[in-house]
Amino acid sequence: LEAVELGWLFDEFYTAFIAEEFVTAGIEPSAFLEQVAAENLANLREYDYFTTLEQAGERLELADVRRFETTIEGERLWLAFEVPLATPVDPAAGAISFAVYDPAYYIEVLYKEGGSPVLDGIDADDCSVFVMPPTPAPEMVAMAFALDASQTGEDGLGRHFAEIATIECR
Repeated sequence: LEAVELGWLFDEFYTAFIAEEFVTAGIEPSAFLEQVAAENLANLREYDYFTTLEQAGERLELADVRRFETTIEGERLWLAFEVPLATPVDPAAGAISFAVYDPAYYIEVLYKEGGSPVLDGIDADDCSVFVMPPTPAPEMVAMAFALDASQTGEDGLGRHFAEIATIECR
């Protein structure tokens, strides 16, 4: 496993906010979107782009985004980007868990409805991907429910609500 490719489809509210920004700034939408994406990715670097990969209980280190693209798809902002692992790993050496979540649970992150991570470049018979839905404890649900729109949860709250994919290869 050398890299993960992520595709984020933002909600209508964030998209409207961004659209208002480029109209106000009087900048060509494609140039503005690229600038916003670059800034967002730079800000997300310290959080590993909200992406966690682990193998045999050890967190895998991620490197800097090496490519990205952004557009408006219908009424929503789309951002696709590739994050390489600092050191590639052999998926046959042990199951890899993969999750994307905001540690403070300010932003909810879900896999595409009916979808799960897809492995590219690997024979489908050699590997499988299982997605476990989140099963947060009642106290975590209560904690998240108590937050209003201006608050974020304690660091780590988001992990309790993350869909976790497990990649197993022979």
